[in-house]
Amino acid sequence: MKNKFISFFSISLVTSFLLTSCFSSNGNHNNEYEDEDENKNFGINVEDLTNGYVIPSAASAKIGESISFKIVPNDGYYLTSFSLDNNLTTISYEDKNLVFDNLSKTYTYNTTMEKEINVFASFDNKESGNTFYDKDNDILYTTIKVDPYGNEIEKIPEINANDYLKEALNDGELGYIILKGQEEHYDANLRTKGAIDAINEIAKEGNFKSNLLKIGLCVDDNGIPWSDKVATEIIHNAVIKYENKLDLIIANNDSLAIAASKADNLNPSIPILGFDGIAFNEMLGGEFDGTVAFPFEDQALLTAVLVGNLITDKKPVVDVFYGGKVPLDFTYLDKNLILTDYATVLRKDIEDYDIDAKRKVEVNNEVKGKKILLTSYSSFDSIAQRLFKSLLYYLEKIGYTVDTIVGDGNNDQAFMNSIKEKYNENNYDAIILNPLYIGSLKDYLAIFNETIPIVVYNRVNNNEFVTLNRENVYAVNITLDISKNAGNIVKKWYNHSIGLD
Repeated sequence: MKNKFISFFSISLVTSFLLTSCFSSNGNHNNEYEDEDENKNFGINVEDLTNGYVIPSAASAKIGESISFKIVPNDGYYLTSFSLDNNLTTISYEDKNLVFDNLSKTYTYNTTMEKEINVFASFDNKESGNTFYDKDNDILYTTIKVDPYGNEIEKIPEINANDYLKEALNDGELGYIILKGQEEHYDANLRTKGAIDAINEIAKEGNFKSNLLKIGLCVDDNGIPWSDKVATEIIHNAVIKYENKLDLIIANNDSLAIAASKADNLNPSIPILGFDGIAFNEMLGGEFDGTVAFPFEDQALLTAVLVGNLITDKKPVVDVFYGGKVPLDFTYLDKNLILTDYATVLRKDIEDYDIDAKRKVEVNNEVKGKKILLTSYSSFDSIAQRLFKSLLYYLEKIGYTVDTIVGDGNNDQAFMNSIKEKYNENNYDAIILNPLYIGSLKDYLAIFNETIPIVVYNRVNNNEFVTLNRENVYAVNITLDISKNAGNIVKKWYNHSIGLD
């Protein structure tokens, strides 16, 4: 619900009495007082209001006389509460004192004049068209209708994924558009290729035809790539051109996915998939349906678990039950390289995955008190800092004593010198390394003796690392198979749509 604005106005009953005589002996002074009030006009004062105004039917009135108020909310606002002297009036069609005129979008309230009546009103700019996601039943309500008083009267559900896909495939094909951020861009190329390969694979599996309607290049007239404005225009024009042939939209990133949803003629039931995992709130709000997210917490947890297993010489050094949520790639485990997949997240997965939620860890008495040197190449790189802070959290929860060094992100030699100085001054049980320049890894490793366990995280050239052959040096990195992960979110959406999850 949007911001609520409260306004109030009061009817001031201004009286002035001058008592110049003593009470009479027959005791009728109360009647005289009441008669005087009944015959007096009381002024009506309305304070300045916000987001609406009130017009009284008269400037003054006597006690018992009928009085009415015309209540005029500003455009887009509704009257949501109304009270006289704290007696709340039901805001509904059933209240015969409060009348709503649909043509003028105003209210009229009828009452009788009393002394010191205080009127309280609140306005709300709740609008139809908001979305609501019911996770328990995996239903996205794309429209919420409200009555003239702002009360929710109906939720209209989006067609569910299974029914949608059946309807989309009635013509025997799945028509889709890819929104590409930039031509000849490494990530954009891989994300586009992965999506196309995945669509072709599921089409073969499902015995239908894949129909790539368009690869829309999101570059504006000034040559600026990854343009949200262009993405919206591409989808708007595609809806007109392809009509009911458009069944699915795949964007190279979440921002383009959100932009696609802004096309004013787009059927809100058409699924939109993104990449990056930066807009979960927008997914919950129905703007798009799935994304591929960097697994910050899982990669940090994996690094913390791995360093403990190296210190205690545990075999295997790590397995699938490491405590995280994303799967691991053990293809290069014999070369001491462990990869984490990206997380593929549909709307229904957001609460369970939660990119920012800390994973559960406990104190490990085998390594409690062991001393770790944790490094991060930059305090300015957002990915480096998120990993660093999460890694520090898990190390301390497990029970390590941790020293930290954070570089400036620019001076490679100064960063190495700081690490070397700290290392020579202390007796560390393990090193967790995040080099500034990936190509300088061998220079960093030369600082340490060859028996100390070292885990390099995130900033690793996978192809070069597998040729390193250092027994006590391991690396944790994200898989470089971006194409595969771009395809995985498509496959996950498809499997969900046919009920295989």
